[in-house]
Amino acid sequence: MIKYDRYFTYLLGYLWSDGYVERYRTVLEISEEDAMCIINDIKKIDFLNINTMSRQRKERKPQMSIYFCNSKFYDSYMSKYFINKNVSSPTYLLSDIPEHLRRFFYLGLIDGDGCFYFKNKTRQFVLSSSYDQDWNSIELLFQNLNIRQYEIRRTINKNGSKNSIIRVKKHKEIESLYNYLYPNGYEIGLKRKYFKCKEIVDNPPKYSSNKSKIDKDDLLKKINTGMSIYEIAETLNCNWRKIHNFCRNNNIDKPNKFYRK
Repeated sequence: MIKYDRYFTYLLGYLWSDGYVERYRTVLEISEEDAMCIINDIKKIDFLNINTMSRQRKERKPQMSIYFCNSKFYDSYMSKYFINKNVSSPTYLLSDIPEHLRRFFYLGLIDGDGCFYFKNKTRQFVLSSSYDQDWNSIELLFQNLNIRQYEIRRTINKNGSKNSIIRVKKHKEIESLYNYLYPNGYEIGLKRKYFKCKEIVDNPPKYSSNKSKIDKDDLLKKINTGMSIYEIAETLNCNWRKIHNFCRNNNIDKPNKFYRK
């Protein structure tokens, strides 16, 4: 009998991203390091007989397969949801998962195909998939979390390979995703991705070019006093490029003294 809990729901999400699903065997093959982080929780699924198998291929990190063999379960459940998962949206599957557990599905999906990136001033979340991926369920999630400034990009590489991504770059929106996935801190999943997401949330940008509004008359007065673009940006608590763009968009002449020499 199927029992939805955080462990089974998380596995479903991971299988949707990285799993190999067929009638006689369902397999999740990932790095051994990642597998060891989640295997104890996956084995808590008491209605599936979870097995593991390790292998070491030349010049590659050790891999571990987490798998179960159950043709009856495939016929009654997996075959209903996991057909064409590489291009379809898991909308039908999500509708059967209790709402309070759905975040664990997304957590498994992101542990499989997602990346939280933080280096220097760059903060972003990227979820990757096939070129023809239907991103509808992720877009609906983003709408519910008030994540509006995302982009979807489909790429054909020079070698003929194709992929698509959905990306979030705004700090506040990554924070919304963090609060949804980890409302109680770390509970289940890959700890390295949890800590990377938390690192982004704990290190917001030091300034935003959109913090202040520019008053045209006030800006003209500052220009006429001989202040440089950098000095004006500092007084208005914004990036100097915002001043530059405002002048360009409002046909304000910028004398040489407006720039630092």
